[in-house]
Parts: sequence; structure tokens; C-alpha cells
Amino acid sequence: PILRFAVASDCHFGQKNTPYSEYLGAAVGHMNERHNNTPFDFAVINGDIVHDDPDFFSGAKQTLAGLLCPYFVTQGNHDHATPEQWEKAWGMPVNLARKMGDTVLLMASTSDEKGTYLPPDLGWLEARFEEYRDARHILLFIHIPPVKWTATAIESPGFQELAARQPNLRAVFHGHDHDHYGI
Repeated sequence: PILRFAVASDCHFGQKNTPYSEYLGAAVGHMNERHNNTPFDFAVINGDIVHDDPDFFSGAKQTLAGLLCPYFVTQGNHDHATPEQWEKAWGMPVNLARKMGDTVLLMASTSDEKGTYLPPDLGWLEARFEEYRDARHILLFIHIPPVKWTATAIESPGFQELAARQPNLRAVFHGHDHDHYGI
């Protein structure tokens, strides 16, 4: 394999009346089990890590520290944090680029401290696409889909046009839509 990774989203750690700690622990255990069989290069926890209260970041981070592979996080609409709070909590900015061999990972926020549904920062994305125009592969991780194909998605023609111009953008991964699973 060129690159092996796991993607999880919508952990909603801290959501009332749910066994959120058990759920996230099970997700970590499942990823570790898979990692032990065939190691992952990384994992992405793709938004809504917590549920409306950034005080739960530390508990979620403590559980995610049990992952046996490196991981990255993206901000979702329930991860109510300013960019400064996010970076302090996770040790990475809300918009992050990482190069892994001939693949570039772009992780972009699609929300803010109020939980607003937003497209990714198109200026930041365009600059990263230009910076990594010679990369063989680009993978983009965002929480809210910027194509209105579900009731909870948003329509962002600017994103769609920018993405369509990228010959090395291989996939866009999103979470958010709890009632749609697939590829």
C-alpha cells in the first residue's frame, strides 16, 4: 500500500445521556486492533470530537492518546473553539498541511467557535494547492461537506470549482452526516 490510514468522526465526547467515553474508547480499541494487524501511517479524527463544550477536549485527547498511530484532528461544528483554543488543546492549527512521502494531507476547519457551518477557508486551500502542486497525491479532510447532497451539508460552489481544478486531489473525506455512510 502507498498509505494506510483510519478516519473516524462525530465522537461527540461529552454529549449528555450517551456513553461517550465508552464510544470513543471502543473506536480507539478498534483502530488499534486494525493497526496491530496491518499498521496505519496515521489516523484522522474528522470533526465533532466533543459535543458543544471545549472543556471536554482534554478527556477526548486523553482517550485518543491511546492510539498506537499518530493522529490528526479537524474542527467540526460541535467543536466550539477559537483557533487559539483549538491549537492550545490539540497542538495543531485548525488548518493543517502535512507531507507524508509523495502524499500531502490537508486538514481544514469547516466551523468556528459558535458551531457555524462553513466551507473550508478557500484562500488557505488555494495557497496549499499551489504550494503542493507537484505532490503526487493530495487528500483533504473536512468535517462538513461543501456539496449540498444531504440536509446537513452546505453548498459552496467556490470550493467545488477550486477542487475540480486540482489534478492531484485524490479524495475529500468528511464526517457530519450521521445518516449517510459509504464511499
